Order: sequence, then structure tokens, then C-alpha cells
Amino acid sequence: MNTLLIILTFVAGVLMGGLYFGGLWWTVRTVPIVRRPEILIVASFAVRAALIVAGIYVIAAGRWEGLIACLVGFLVARTVMVANYKPVSSAV
Repeated sequence: MNTLLIILTFVAGVLMGGLYFGGLWWTVRTVPIVRRPEILIVASFAVRAALIVAGIYVIAAGRWEGLIACLVGFLVARTVMVANYKPVSSAV
């Protein structure tokens, strides 16, 4: 696998991580206002997990280098999302 392809796979992992954790953030913010939060939580997880597994499978193309690059990109996106969306501490 050449360097350009590894970089593109990494970027794809970052984008997929952003979508996954952005969807998680949206779900957590939406749970208090829906009638059946359990359905939202399960459906959101199922859709996010299916999309990520399928995306990584397609993008990595069966190569371990692509798998590692994609997963590292996914973890980078997680780190960025956690750093940017920390909960607001409330004074008691």
C-alpha cells in the first residue's frame, strides 16, 4: 500500500469517526426530548455501528495497513470530539 493511499485511508477514518461521534453527540442531546429514548439509543447505535463497520471494511480493502490507518484516524476523531465537547460543569 503506497503512502498516498494510507494517508487517504487515515483521512477517511477521521471523517468516519467524526460522523460516528457526531451521531453519538446528537443522540445524547436528543434523548431527553423524545418519547421513547430506548428506541433512539438502540437504533442510533445500530446505524452508527453498521456504517462504521461497513465503511472500515470497504476503505481498508482487506489490507492491514489500511485497517490500521483507518482505525488510527477514527481514534484521532474521537480524541478531537472529546476535547471539543466536554460537558459543562455546573456549580452546585
